[in-house]
Formats: sequence, structure tokens, C-alpha cells
Amino acid sequence: MIFESIRLENLFSYYGQCYFDLSGGQPKRNIVLITGRNGFGKTSFLNSLRLLFGGVTESLREAVQRQRKPTAKQYVQGAGDDWWGILNRRAKFEGADHCSVQVKWLEERGQVTAERQWDIEGADFIETLSLQANFLDSPLIGKEAQEFISLRLPPDFVPFFIFNGEQIQELAEANRAYQIKQIERLLDISRIELLSNTLKDACKSWVDASMDQRRHAELLELEGKRIARDADLGAANQEMLDRKERLTDFEAEVRRIQRRLENRRAFVNQANESTLKVELANLEEEQVSKSSALVAELPRIAPLLLVPSLAAKASHLLEQQSDGGGQSAAFLRHLAASLPPQLFVGPPPPPISALSRDQEMYYRNRLAKLLEAHLPNTPSAGSAVLDISKADRARRLLIRYGDNEDLRQRFAADLARLFQIRADIRRKREELLNVSALGEKEREAYLQDQAEWERLQNEILALKVACETGERDINRLRQDLAHLVVAIENKRDEVSLSKKARSRTDIAKKLRDFFMAYKQKLKETRREELQEAINQHFRCLMTSHGLVAKITVDEDFGLHYQDEEGRPVGMGNLSAGMKQLAATALLWALKDCSGKPLPIVVDTPLARIDRGNQDNLLRNYYPVASQQVIILPTDSELDLEKYRLLKPFVYREYKLANSHGDDTRVLPETMYPEEIANA
Repeated sequence: MIFESIRLENLFSYYGQCYFDLSGGQPKRNIVLITGRNGFGKTSFLNSLRLLFGGVTESLREAVQRQRKPTAKQYVQGAGDDWWGILNRRAKFEGADHCSVQVKWLEERGQVTAERQWDIEGADFIETLSLQANFLDSPLIGKEAQEFISLRLPPDFVPFFIFNGEQIQELAEANRAYQIKQIERLLDISRIELLSNTLKDACKSWVDASMDQRRHAELLELEGKRIARDADLGAANQEMLDRKERLTDFEAEVRRIQRRLENRRAFVNQANESTLKVELANLEEEQVSKSSALVAELPRIAPLLLVPSLAAKASHLLEQQSDGGGQSAAFLRHLAASLPPQLFVGPPPPPISALSRDQEMYYRNRLAKLLEAHLPNTPSAGSAVLDISKADRARRLLIRYGDNEDLRQRFAADLARLFQIRADIRRKREELLNVSALGEKEREAYLQDQAEWERLQNEILALKVACETGERDINRLRQDLAHLVVAIENKRDEVSLSKKARSRTDIAKKLRDFFMAYKQKLKETRREELQEAINQHFRCLMTSHGLVAKITVDEDFGLHYQDEEGRPVGMGNLSAGMKQLAATALLWALKDCSGKPLPIVVDTPLARIDRGNQDNLLRNYYPVASQQVIILPTDSELDLEKYRLLKPFVYREYKLANSHGDDTRVLPETMYPEEIANA
């Protein structure tokens, strides 16, 4: 695939129809340079291409606002002042209601023209995707057009070929499940898993069709519990992410206020500052630890500790059931059950030594009635009956907590210590925040900052405790989910299948095992290819020092870094520039290993990389990254010297002009005049 042209109409910052002619590339002149200052339309260009190939994806919506993600409809139409929508703002004020993106490309079979357009009317809009090709009998619309495009560039692949250079370092540090799955798809590994999962679903449907109604109902109940628990886990994970985001924001704000406070205050003894900070950090760490421990343990047993008399009374009642009516009652029941149904049935015995059969049965019956008289009353229907073993466990629990003065004293001491820690923290903060030398206005501003600082510290403490509690809840939900999965599998094994269904299922399971083994072998082969390519490209890009001597790729395509001695290099030891170079090497390797001839479009291509490694990218990566590379730099990224490095590989240039922020125009101009560039 090679882009021949791109046309944007009233989309994002592009006002009216804006056209990019991208034809004319050659094997050694494969780069299109589109330059512009920040806010001139580079990101709008990138997002327009993302819209064409994938529509309104979640990643596009997430980029609008971190705290509140708009819906797909809000993304197109706008969501108040927070987000104006995709229709160009100036065009909207002038009454326009149409925007679009069109891309023409060449592939082996011929030329393709794809266009996605939006007609926005009031509170509604119509989105249309159409596609024409000179090798198709008729145009494709909607779903058929999307299927055609997805065969060339699936929406999940877009981040690997159309990306922002400042964001790709996430590839090097995330190792997330979603990203790993997309890498497997890019390397054609996931097709095997898709086939295996299809066989798994087939087995499930055959089993479901063959089981009896009772077991089927039990299985459905378990499945329902699993779905509910899975939803709970998802909600808990999202809540944990939200907490951590708020915690990060609060900590950043605390640091900003801290700097303002430090700039205002006058220390009586500057040498005490570092000691006070260490003592304060230790106290805060102890506060979080003790608060988390109390939150985890105290609430569920507090009633037993606080009302020991009630616990003692409940223990006595349980003791009567488990001990008074327990062992003796169990023995009598066992004895009664062991005797014949009747004992000594019949008239009083005659004065002879031997009893007749009737007399023997008479007396057996009388003895049975006597034994029954000593048994506890049988509970009436509907009354609660507590199992003896459960009653005994409950009684031991009540004794453990209700009559445990040592435990009460320990919790009392922990609570007292927490109050003391809080007082000590406040005192240390007051010592650290000495304002005796400030003027009246400065003191007032200082005290306002101090109050806000203390409020945020309390928020941070609450969030840290909530995070620790949330982690325990998440682990518990994961365990519950794992147990439910096992229970579901066991329930399926209980199902009695017909001979035909069993044979069919066994064959499908063997095939699934075969494909999974094949997938593992293929995965290992592709992993080795990817690892070799990443290291080759990283050595080409990273020449400033040798902190990272080797990048290893684990079985799940996560990246790990080693020094020359083979020791691991932690992610925290890598600079943002090194992470970006590692991610670039990964993208380069993925393109090579996947064998997909797709253009690469990159915004902010040099980002946080230092000068020496920027030269490596310009000389060694972009000219060979793909058969067509579209680069969108700022003038600060690509100065004259770096421009000269890239110029021999550039076959077309455009400048973006945008004087008001909402009227991007495309100018066919070079970044630097010819006479300056060649000087």
C-alpha cells in the first residue's frame, strides 16, 4: 500500500478542502515531509487517517480527555466547551454540516479510493464509508467497505503504523495484555488461537446440547456468577486505576505547593530540614501501614470486641446446642437407630424363663420409646437448625474474639498509636513549615497553601489506604473467579454425553491441543525473529552509550533489558529518549517480521531523543522504515542541519499554515528555501 493522495474537508483544524498529493515516491526517495508549528494541524492530520481506517475508536476518544471520555456520538458532534467535535469550528459557525477524509492508495491489484464522511444535523449525524477500486465490479459501502479496509490495515494495527513519536515509548514500558495481543495478530500468530478458540466454543456447544436440564441449569447459574464476578473484577480494576490517577494528580499538586512553601519560608536551622523530611516520611509510611491493617481487620470483628457480654451470651447458647445437645444427643440417636423398630412388643411376660416372639417385640418397642423420651425435641418444620459442626465453629470464634482482652488491648494500642502518629506528623510539618520571618501578606498566602497542602496530604493518605484495600479486594475477586472457572469445567465434566457427542468432542479437543502446540512453536519462532530484529535495530539507533546491551523478548512479547553482564536493567533506569528508541526499534522489527507493506506516518518524530541519536534516526531509520514514510515535525525538531540529513530521501514537502487555530491550509513549500538548504 502506497498513499497517492489525502484529502481533508472541514475535519478538525482543516477548513474547507485541503489536499495532499503524495505521488512520485521512489525506492530511495520515500519520505514526505509535512511541517508545521504546534497547533497547526499535524495531530489533526494523524487523527484523520485514524478515523478513515478505524472510525471512532476508543483510543481516539481517550485522547480527548483523561478524566471524562466522550462517547462516540459526543466525539463526532462535540461535548460542550470540553470538546468541539470533529467538524471544523469555523466551518460550523458558517453553517457547514459536512466533513470528510479521503485517501487514495496503490496496491498490487490497482488503485483504491476510500472515503469516510459525516453529515451532522442538530443532535444527530450520518456516517458513511465508501470505497472504489478499479479492480472491483462495483463500489463498496458501509460494512463491506470496512471489511475491505481492515484486510489491508486492521484498526488494531493502526497504532503500529500511524503514531505520535512522543507516545510510542509506552510500547517499551507497558507490556500490557492488549498490546501483546495486537503484536500476536500482527505476526499472524493469533489466527491459530482463533481457530483453537472456535474449536473450544464448538466443544462447549456440543456439551451444552447433550447435558440434562438439571445440570444445564446448574451450569448456567455458575456461568452467571462467573460473568458477575468478572464484571466486579473489571469495575474494581477500573476503580483502582482511577484511584491511582487521582493519587498521581494529588502528589503532583502537593509537590507544586511544597515548592511554593519552601520558596516563602525562612528556616531557623537549614541543617534540620533533611532530618525532618526523613522523620516525616517514616511517620507517613507507618500511618499508611497501620491504617491499612486496621481497615482490613477491625471492621469485621469490632462488634465482638466492643460488646463482649453479647458475645458471651451467644457463645453460651451455641454451647448448649453443640455440647449439651450434641454428643449425647448424637449417641442416643445412633443407639435408637441401631435397635430394631420395636422392642418387647406384646403383653406382659408370663412367669417363665423364655419369651415368645410377640413378647420380645413388645419389650423392644417399649425400650425404644423410653430412649426417644430422652432425645431433644425435634425442631418444628420451618424453624432454623444449625449444624453441630457449624455451631461449634461459631462458638470458638466468639470465644476467640469476645473473651480476648489481649486483642482488645492491641487494637486500642494501634488506634492510640495512629492518633499519636497524626499528632507527630502535624508537629513535624509545622517545624518544617516555619513562617516566623514572613510578612503579613506572605504569611496569609503561606497559610492558605499550607491548609491546601494538609488537605491534599489527607486525601493522599485516604487514597493510599483505599489502594491497599482495593488490591486485597481485587486478589479476592481473582481467586473467586478462578474457583468459578474450575467449578464450571468440573460441571461440564459431570455431563453425560451421548457416544456420538463424546467422540466428536474428543476429536475437537485433540485438534485444539494440536493447534495450541503449533501456536506455541510458531510463537517461539516469531519471538526469536523479533528479538534478533529488535537488537539489530536498537544497536543501529542507540550509539551514545551501552547501558542496554541486549533487549530480550519474553514468551508474551514483553520487552526486558540487560547490560553487558546479562544483568537486568530496570525500566526506571531508562530515560524517556532511550524508551522511545527501544519502542522505535520494536516498531521497525514488527514491520520487518510482519512483512506488511504499509506506509508509516509519524508525528513528532524526534520527540525527547538527544541530538546524536536523532541523527541516527534520520540517517538509518526513516529512509528504510517503509516504502513510504510521512513525517510531521516541528521546526524546532528539524533544524537546518538535521533537515539536510533527511533532504536526500524527501520526494515531497508541505507546510501547514494556521493563523487562527481553526483554518489549517496546506502549502506546497519546502521547510527551508533551496538556496539555504544547499548552502
